[in-house]
Amino acid sequence: MDGLNKKYHLKLRLAFVIFIIFTSGFACGFALSKYFSKSAGSVPPGPPPPLAIQDLNLTEAQLGKAKLIGDKYLPEIVNLKKKIKPELDSIHEKMRNELRNILTDAQKRIFDQDTSSHPRHGHGPPMHFPPHHHRGMHPPPPHH
Repeated sequence: MDGLNKKYHLKLRLAFVIFIIFTSGFACGFALSKYFSKSAGSVPPGPPPPLAIQDLNLTEAQLGKAKLIGDKYLPEIVNLKKKIKPELDSIHEKMRNELRNILTDAQKRIFDQDTSSHPRHGHGPPMHFPPHHHRGMHPPPPHH
């Protein structure tokens, strides 16, 4: 595989992982919101609706129905997350190992210390990317 093809596949995999992480986070937030609101004895409000729904100025009745739709699919989302968690963990470990392989010895010591002091709990990749990571895979231009 040539260099460009490898970069493309890496970007594609990273985009997929980020999508799965976002979806998992949404599902976890939704589940935790339901759990904690039930334990307080109130009607669970659920997670905030997607932005597209927020822009529609829904009535209380419509919001209630939208929440029921979210509740309906929550078990499927939670089950899917449980199924893919081992695979995600494996991918995260591969990413960590590959990243560690490109580091200098001094960087490895810092990386190992950082990753051991911040244990993972299945909530995302085992590393923190710099802010420019979210704007694409290219670092910011050098300052002159």
